[in-house]
Amino acid sequence: MKKKLFLILVVSLFLISCGGTHGKIETFPFDAPKDSIEKIINEITGNDSIYFLPNDATTYKDIYLRKGSYFQTFTYHFYGDSTTFWNDDKNKCAISLVYIKTMGKFRSENYLNSEEKEEAIIDFNRHFITLINSKLKRP
Repeated sequence: MKKKLFLILVVSLFLISCGGTHGKIETFPFDAPKDSIEKIINEITGNDSIYFLPNDATTYKDIYLRKGSYFQTFTYHFYGDSTTFWNDDKNKCAISLVYIKTMGKFRSENYLNSEEKEEAIIDFNRHFITLINSKLKRP
């Protein structure tokens, strides 16, 4: 009985620690493979209006995007993984906007009202995704 109870406790703690998925605010698909999109992102970052923040995470990237007279912090990641989505037969990938920093805290979709979500999507698209798409269309 003790072993059974111990096993249930261990499994429960494991499931609680996993926490599930973080969700997304919005996903932006591209008609290009991940390595092409990463190359473009590296080309467009590092100037006075868009740059990466230092981040220890390997799958999430924090960037500053200029919004008027101040910067807004966004966290994104590539949707899917290398075996299912990035290397599919159509060679497409997608970026998901996961968090936005507001009121000094990173907030996910569950902690933003509809106006905040809409504003985040518009800003991220206008100041980041549009730049990527314009570079993709160039020969």
